[in-house]
Amino acid sequence: MLAKPKVFFYNLLIFSTVIMGIAMLLYSYVAKTLYFSQFPLQFLLIFVVTAFTHLRLIKVGENNMYRFTNAYIQVTIIKLFLYLGFIFVCLMFLNVDKIVFALTFFVLYLLFSVFEVVNLLSFYKTGKP
Repeated sequence: MLAKPKVFFYNLLIFSTVIMGIAMLLYSYVAKTLYFSQFPLQFLLIFVVTAFTHLRLIKVGENNMYRFTNAYIQVTIIKLFLYLGFIFVCLMFLNVDKIVFALTFFVLYLLFSVFEVVNLLSFYKTGKP
């Protein structure tokens, strides 16, 4: 059981490094004025939540796919409320460009969600991430 999450975390780390590198290049050369100081916090939140939710889903789904379906729905709802709360707090209490903040968060959420779903599908079709 331990090898499966290790492979996912390794893949997640590589994926995150590539995404962060691309983002830093864009913010350094193309979109200098759009960088905001909360970007690393957004990135870290989505990284950590993706890691924990994937671990939970793998653990639940190993024994029973019915329980996996329920867990997936629960985890998705919890993630959405957590993300909405984070966005609300940042937009209400921090001085950020609201459109840039929301678009950046949406792009990160979309990228990490696709990565997670692809890895989950790969795991459940082949038994390995």
